[in-house]
Amino acid sequence: MNMILRWIVTEQDHGRRAVDVLCERTGMSRLLAKRVRLYGLLTVNDKFHRMIDPVQAGDIMIATYTTDAEMPFGERCAPSHDIDILFEDDWFLVANKPPHLLTHPSYTGEVESLITYLSKYNLHPVSRLDRQTSGLIVLAKNGHAHYVIGKEKMLKHYLALSFGSWSPSPSSSTPPSWDGTIDLPIGRLPGSIVERMVTESGKRAVTHYKIEKQWSCKKGTVSRLLIQLETGRTHQIRLHCLATGHPLVGESLYGWDKLSTKQQENIRPLAEHLSPLIDRQALHATRLGLHHPISGEHLEFNAPPPEDFVKIETHLDALCQIPSDVKD
Repeated sequence: MNMILRWIVTEQDHGRRAVDVLCERTGMSRLLAKRVRLYGLLTVNDKFHRMIDPVQAGDIMIATYTTDAEMPFGERCAPSHDIDILFEDDWFLVANKPPHLLTHPSYTGEVESLITYLSKYNLHPVSRLDRQTSGLIVLAKNGHAHYVIGKEKMLKHYLALSFGSWSPSPSSSTPPSWDGTIDLPIGRLPGSIVERMVTESGKRAVTHYKIEKQWSCKKGTVSRLLIQLETGRTHQIRLHCLATGHPLVGESLYGWDKLSTKQQENIRPLAEHLSPLIDRQALHATRLGLHHPISGEHLEFNAPPPEDFVKIETHLDALCQIPSDVKD
């Protein structure tokens, strides 16, 4: 059995259609309700019940739906590789994705991915991370959990190492205790199915940042940022950092070579010095918060910086002696 959803009817829903109660109270999508009707089973007080028939206060509704592609209830992931799973139950899991790994198989036929490493069954990525970005990711284990979690605005914090010295630049939309906001629309780069660009014709993209530390030496400056996404556009953090003149350390697609000649001259010495230490953009999903799709409990997860982050920061400590704390 892939999905078992249980609900006790309240006085408020006495006499309403079963399908309306399920959709409004459990968050079930109309599409899943149709699948339960056609291919699953709805029982009320252990007896078959039609979706369009009314229910009474105190009735125990149980909706079940089975598909061979999704993981059965009670079964857990058996990773074929060393993947850190921070949380898992019958509905979803939170994993710490290593860098250099796709979230899911690619359209070009590349099969190796976080999902295929975790399970032989289909997992639904509620959030996605670029191949080279490490950190926390939510994978739903069935369509219902995917739909309910996907409707919610999750808390997403990232750690980033970028070139240059950032300054506080708060706006009216900057949350309290954060240093600034980048509000630049993002759209697809013409002629590319992968690359994006900052463009007025794009969709609104909002990134909040907090300056955590800065390392300065003769070769240049690197800043460590804590970033919170208000929107989740493809490559948003990477593009916003480039657009403000502070590309991420290790970035290739939106790297320092995309800046003006003068800006490149300022960044080149430190960028070339750090290049051997990291082979991907220095971006890590460090904190994630969401509500459980069934219980409604608020859950938060944290993942410390990975080894390559620590390696670069240790090197910067030595190169620049003692990093200057921006915050008290």
